Amino acid sequence: SYVALAQELETILYTADDKLIRKIGKEYAKNILHVSKI
Repeated sequence: SYVALAQELETILYTADDKLIRKIGKEYAKNILHVSKI
């Protein structure tokens, strides 16, 4: 059904978003560590 498909897409998008947030968080943490060493 359409609703089930929409929910599935929503789940996929949330998962992708979560991975993106984690990736950005890692880069951000690396930058902070780099700056704190200087």
